[in-house]
Amino acid sequence: MASIAGTIRDAVAGIAPPWLTNTVGARLLYSIAIQCDAFWELARQGVKAHMPGETAFSSSALPYVGAERMLDRYIDETNDQYAARLTTPHDTHRGAGGPQELINQLQLAATYLNAGGAVPVRAVSNSGVWWSRPSLTGEFTQTKSSPNNWVWDALTTRWWRGWVIIDTSAGPWVVDIWGTPGAWGDGGTWGSDATVAEGAQFQRIVTLWKAAHETVQIILTFDASLFEATDASPPNPNGTSDTYAWQALQNAMFTGPIT
Repeated sequence: MASIAGTIRDAVAGIAPPWLTNTVGARLLYSIAIQCDAFWELARQGVKAHMPGETAFSSSALPYVGAERMLDRYIDETNDQYAARLTTPHDTHRGAGGPQELINQLQLAATYLNAGGAVPVRAVSNSGVWWSRPSLTGEFTQTKSSPNNWVWDALTTRWWRGWVIIDTSAGPWVVDIWGTPGAWGDGGTWGSDATVAEGAQFQRIVTLWKAAHETVQIILTFDASLFEATDASPPNPNGTSDTYAWQALQNAMFTGPIT
Protein backbone atom coordinates (compact mmCIF):
# COMPACT_ATOMS: atom_id res chain seq x y z
CA MET A 1 0.00 0.00 0.00
CA ALA A 2 1.26 3.47 -0.87
CA SER A 3 1.98 5.89 1.94
CA ILE A 4 -0.69 8.50 2.74
CA ALA A 5 0.56 12.01 1.87
CA GLY A 6 -0.77 15.48 2.66
CA THR A 7 -3.58 15.68 0.08
CA ILE A 8 -6.90 13.90 -0.13
CA ARG A 9 -6.12 12.58 -3.59
CA ASP A 10 -2.89 11.00 -2.31
CA ALA A 11 -4.71 9.57 0.70
CA VAL A 12 -7.40 8.05 -1.51
CA ALA A 13 -4.78 6.50 -3.76
CA GLY A 14 -3.10 5.02 -0.68
CA ILE A 15 -6.22 3.23 0.62
CA ALA A 16 -7.89 2.24 -2.67
CA PRO A 17 -8.12 -1.46 -3.57
CA PRO A 18 -5.79 -2.65 -6.34
CA TRP A 19 -8.51 -2.85 -8.97
CA LEU A 20 -9.16 0.92 -8.52
CA THR A 21 -5.54 2.00 -8.76
CA ASN A 22 -4.95 1.31 -12.45
CA THR A 23 -5.99 3.17 -15.56
CA VAL A 24 -9.72 3.96 -15.49
CA GLY A 25 -10.23 3.39 -11.76
CA ALA A 26 -7.28 5.59 -10.78
CA ARG A 27 -8.46 8.39 -13.03
CA LEU A 28 -11.97 8.20 -11.64
CA LEU A 29 -10.79 8.38 -8.04
CA TYR A 30 -8.39 11.20 -8.87
CA SER A 31 -11.13 13.29 -10.52
CA ILE A 32 -13.29 12.97 -7.39
CA ALA A 33 -10.52 13.45 -4.83
CA ILE A 34 -9.07 16.55 -6.47
CA GLN A 35 -12.44 18.27 -6.04
CA CYS A 36 -12.30 17.41 -2.35
CA ASP A 37 -8.82 18.93 -2.19
CA ALA A 38 -10.13 22.11 -3.79
CA PHE A 39 -12.93 22.41 -1.21
CA TRP A 40 -10.46 21.65 1.58
CA GLU A 41 -8.13 24.41 0.38
CA LEU A 42 -11.08 26.81 0.07
CA ALA A 43 -12.10 26.08 3.67
CA ARG A 44 -8.52 26.45 4.89
CA GLN A 45 -8.10 29.83 3.22
CA GLY A 46 -11.50 30.91 4.52
CA VAL A 47 -10.44 30.16 8.09
CA LYS A 48 -7.12 31.98 7.62
CA ALA A 49 -8.73 34.96 5.90
CA HIS A 50 -9.59 36.69 9.18
CA MET A 51 -6.13 36.12 10.67
CA PRO A 52 -3.78 38.92 9.54
CA GLY A 53 -0.18 37.84 9.76
CA GLU A 54 -0.86 34.17 9.05
CA THR A 55 0.97 32.59 6.13
CA ALA A 56 -2.18 31.95 4.14
CA PHE A 57 -3.70 35.38 4.84
CA SER A 58 -4.59 37.26 1.66
CA SER A 59 -4.28 41.03 1.39
CA SER A 60 -7.60 41.00 -0.48
CA ALA A 61 -9.28 40.30 2.87
CA LEU A 62 -7.84 43.42 4.53
CA PRO A 63 -10.80 45.76 3.79
CA TYR A 64 -13.26 43.26 5.25
CA VAL A 65 -11.19 42.47 8.33
CA GLY A 66 -10.58 46.17 8.88
CA ALA A 67 -14.30 46.96 8.65
CA GLU A 68 -15.11 44.12 11.05
CA ARG A 69 -12.56 45.38 13.58
CA MET A 70 -13.49 49.05 13.01
CA LEU A 71 -9.96 50.11 12.09
CA ASP A 72 -9.61 52.27 8.99
CA ARG A 73 -6.71 51.88 6.63
CA TYR A 74 -4.63 55.05 6.38
CA ILE A 75 -3.31 56.65 3.22
CA ASP A 76 0.12 55.27 2.21
CA GLU A 77 -0.15 52.46 4.78
CA THR A 78 1.26 49.21 3.36
CA ASN A 79 -0.48 45.83 3.47
CA ASP A 80 1.97 44.59 6.09
CA GLN A 81 1.56 47.68 8.27
CA TYR A 82 -2.22 47.48 8.14
CA ALA A 83 -2.25 43.73 8.79
CA ALA A 84 -0.04 44.27 11.85
CA ARG A 85 -2.48 46.84 13.26
CA LEU A 86 -5.41 44.50 12.68
CA THR A 87 -3.86 41.81 14.91
CA THR A 88 -4.46 43.83 18.11
CA PRO A 89 -7.86 45.52 17.69
CA HIS A 90 -8.95 45.07 21.30
CA ASP A 91 -5.81 46.76 22.63
CA THR A 92 -6.37 49.67 20.26
CA HIS A 93 -10.06 50.17 21.02
CA ARG A 94 -9.37 50.03 24.75
CA GLY A 95 -7.98 53.57 24.48
CA ALA A 96 -10.81 55.00 22.37
CA GLY A 97 -12.18 58.25 23.74
CA GLY A 98 -8.92 59.23 25.43
CA PRO A 99 -6.31 61.77 24.28
CA GLN A 100 -3.50 59.21 24.08
CA GLU A 101 -5.18 56.96 21.52
CA LEU A 102 -6.42 59.98 19.59
CA ILE A 103 -2.83 61.22 19.36
CA ASN A 104 -1.66 57.72 18.45
CA GLN A 105 -4.08 57.40 15.53
CA LEU A 106 -3.27 60.87 14.20
CA GLN A 107 0.45 60.14 14.44
CA LEU A 108 0.05 56.82 12.65
CA ALA A 109 -1.71 58.44 9.71
CA ALA A 110 0.68 61.42 9.60
CA THR A 111 3.79 59.25 9.89
CA TYR A 112 2.74 57.10 6.93
CA LEU A 113 2.30 60.27 4.86
CA ASN A 114 5.65 61.55 6.10
CA ALA A 115 7.53 58.44 4.91
CA GLY A 116 8.19 57.34 8.49
CA GLY A 117 9.44 60.72 9.72
CA ALA A 118 8.48 61.93 13.20
CA VAL A 119 5.32 64.04 13.44
CA PRO A 120 4.78 65.49 16.94
CA VAL A 121 1.13 65.68 18.02
CA ARG A 122 -0.36 67.44 21.04
CA ALA A 123 -3.87 67.50 22.50
CA VAL A 124 -5.22 70.13 24.87
CA SER A 125 -8.53 70.55 26.66
CA ASN A 126 -10.45 73.73 27.37
CA SER A 127 -9.14 73.60 30.95
CA GLY A 128 -5.48 73.56 29.84
CA VAL A 129 -4.63 69.87 30.25
CA TRP A 130 -2.03 68.90 27.64
CA TRP A 131 -0.99 65.51 26.29
CA SER A 132 2.01 65.34 23.95
CA ARG A 133 4.12 62.78 22.12
CA PRO A 134 7.10 63.66 19.88
CA SER A 135 6.81 60.59 17.63
CA LEU A 136 5.30 57.14 17.35
CA THR A 137 8.22 55.71 19.32
CA GLY A 138 8.28 58.50 21.90
CA GLU A 139 6.72 58.67 25.35
CA PHE A 140 3.50 60.46 26.25
CA THR A 141 3.76 63.41 28.60
CA GLN A 142 0.95 65.20 30.43
CA THR A 143 1.08 68.84 31.48
CA LYS A 144 -1.45 71.02 33.33
CA SER A 145 -0.80 74.68 32.55
CA SER A 146 -1.31 76.91 35.56
CA PRO A 147 -2.71 79.40 34.97
CA ASN A 148 -4.56 78.00 31.97
CA ASN A 149 -2.82 79.33 28.86
CA TRP A 150 -5.42 77.92 26.52
CA VAL A 151 -7.97 80.69 27.01
CA TRP A 152 -8.76 81.86 23.50
CA ASP A 153 -12.02 83.58 24.33
CA ALA A 154 -14.46 84.21 27.15
CA LEU A 155 -16.04 80.78 26.75
CA THR A 156 -14.07 79.19 29.57
CA THR A 157 -17.08 77.22 30.80
CA ARG A 158 -17.25 75.14 27.62
CA TRP A 159 -15.48 72.19 29.19
CA TRP A 160 -16.27 69.88 26.27
CA ARG A 161 -13.96 71.70 23.84
CA GLY A 162 -10.60 70.29 22.82
CA TRP A 163 -7.87 70.81 20.24
CA VAL A 164 -5.26 68.62 18.58
CA ILE A 165 -2.10 70.22 17.24
CA ILE A 166 -0.22 68.41 14.47
CA ASP A 167 3.33 69.76 14.14
CA THR A 168 3.97 69.53 10.42
CA SER A 169 7.11 71.70 10.43
CA ALA A 170 9.08 68.62 9.26
CA GLY A 171 6.29 67.25 7.08
CA PRO A 172 4.14 65.86 5.71
CA TRP A 173 2.55 69.21 4.74
CA VAL A 174 3.61 72.75 3.95
CA VAL A 175 1.73 76.05 3.68
CA ASP A 176 -0.27 76.31 0.46
CA ILE A 177 -2.63 79.27 0.06
CA TRP A 178 -3.97 80.97 -3.03
CA GLY A 179 -1.03 82.31 -4.98
CA THR A 180 1.70 80.87 -2.73
CA PRO A 181 1.77 78.48 -4.57
CA GLY A 182 -1.83 77.24 -4.67
CA ALA A 183 -4.34 78.17 -7.33
CA TRP A 184 -8.08 78.54 -6.92
CA GLY A 185 -9.83 75.38 -8.09
CA ASP A 186 -6.66 73.27 -8.16
CA GLY A 187 -8.48 70.45 -6.37
CA GLY A 188 -6.49 70.78 -3.15
CA THR A 189 -7.30 72.16 0.28
CA TRP A 190 -6.93 75.73 1.49
CA GLY A 191 -4.00 76.51 3.75
CA SER A 192 -1.79 73.47 3.21
CA ASP A 193 -0.88 71.08 0.43
CA ALA A 194 -2.91 68.29 2.05
CA THR A 195 -5.24 66.61 -0.41
CA VAL A 196 -9.00 66.55 0.08
CA ALA A 197 -8.77 62.82 0.86
CA GLU A 198 -6.08 63.43 3.50
CA GLY A 199 -8.10 66.19 5.12
CA ALA A 200 -11.20 64.03 5.19
CA GLN A 201 -9.29 61.12 6.72
CA PHE A 202 -7.84 63.21 9.55
CA GLN A 203 -11.24 64.64 10.39
CA ARG A 204 -12.65 61.12 10.42
CA ILE A 205 -9.86 59.99 12.78
CA VAL A 206 -10.85 62.72 15.22
CA THR A 207 -14.53 61.83 14.89
CA LEU A 208 -13.87 58.15 15.62
CA TRP A 209 -11.30 58.42 18.41
CA LYS A 210 -12.17 61.55 20.40
CA ALA A 211 -14.29 61.37 23.52
CA ALA A 212 -18.01 61.28 22.74
CA HIS A 213 -18.68 64.52 24.62
CA GLU A 214 -15.87 66.48 22.96
CA THR A 215 -15.94 69.06 20.20
CA VAL A 216 -12.43 69.06 18.73
CA GLN A 217 -10.61 71.39 16.38
CA ILE A 218 -7.53 70.32 14.39
CA ILE A 219 -4.61 72.74 14.16
CA LEU A 220 -1.81 72.23 11.64
CA THR A 221 1.22 74.22 12.70
CA PHE A 222 4.14 74.80 10.37
CA ASP A 223 6.32 76.22 13.16
CA ALA A 224 7.59 73.76 15.77
CA SER A 225 7.83 76.52 18.39
CA LEU A 226 4.13 77.41 18.33
CA PHE A 227 1.14 75.98 20.20
CA GLU A 228 3.16 74.46 23.02
CA ALA A 229 2.12 73.83 26.61
CA THR A 230 4.66 76.49 27.63
CA ASP A 231 3.17 79.24 25.44
CA ALA A 232 1.95 82.22 27.44
CA SER A 233 -0.86 83.03 25.01
CA PRO A 234 -1.29 81.01 21.81
CA PRO A 235 -2.85 82.70 18.76
CA ASN A 236 -6.63 82.78 18.93
CA PRO A 237 -8.31 81.20 15.88
CA ASN A 238 -11.75 81.87 17.38
CA GLY A 239 -11.30 85.62 17.84
CA THR A 240 -12.34 88.55 15.70
CA SER A 241 -9.51 87.88 13.23
CA ASP A 242 -10.71 84.38 12.34
CA THR A 243 -9.89 84.52 8.62
CA TYR A 244 -7.82 82.20 6.45
CA ALA A 245 -5.36 84.97 5.66
CA TRP A 246 -4.91 85.70 9.39
CA GLN A 247 -4.45 82.00 10.10
CA ALA A 248 -1.77 81.71 7.42
CA LEU A 249 0.19 84.49 9.12
CA GLN A 250 0.25 82.38 12.30
CA ASN A 251 2.12 79.60 10.50
CA ALA A 252 -0.90 77.43 11.23
CA MET A 253 -4.20 76.34 9.74
CA PHE A 254 -7.36 75.39 11.62
CA THR A 255 -10.30 73.14 10.81
CA GLY A 256 -13.80 73.79 11.96
CA PRO A 257 -15.12 72.16 15.14
CA ILE A 258 -15.59 68.40 14.86
CA THR A 259 -18.42 67.07 16.98
